[in-house]
Amino acid sequence: MTKNELKYLRLKETFEALKLLVKDDVIHHLADQYIAKLPNHNHLFDGTFEILEYLQNKYQLHIITNGFKEVQYIKLKNSGLIDFFDVILCSEEVGKTKPSPDVFQTALHRANATKKESLMIGDDYHADIIGAEKFGMQSVLFDPENKHKEGRHDWKIKQLNEIPALIPWIVKATL
Repeated sequence: MTKNELKYLRLKETFEALKLLVKDDVIHHLADQYIAKLPNHNHLFDGTFEILEYLQNKYQLHIITNGFKEVQYIKLKNSGLIDFFDVILCSEEVGKTKPSPDVFQTALHRANATKKESLMIGDDYHADIIGAEKFGMQSVLFDPENKHKEGRHDWKIKQLNEIPALIPWIVKATL
């Protein structure tokens, strides 16, 4: 699916699910406006800067996102997060989206890292957690709203400040 198809279809399907009749030209306009305005509305979780500063002093930090490249870079810059990350990979650069193993492989290649020394922290159970684990990487589910049942995943956090205490346990589990 192309970016333009995705931009259009996600709104069209939403309107259809709501049983709203919206003309195609309006949907295309709204899709373009959504992409134009999205990077200017960022929400950061409590402690984001503090945990990134802590982790940046100990590890290389990288981002893998399924978001559109032109949006993600603006969001990272506008939120003040861009300088924390050594590698930023948008899945569209790979031509596939997470959970594809090709996305994780490309990220490791760009980071000059191995599966064993890498840890995926993500909030999308299917794309981030299952994708990383099928690829052979350890992962941590960030689930601040506790949407996922306990026991579905080995490593789960609700707050970002839980990461430092969890890393030694994950390292021991991989030995």
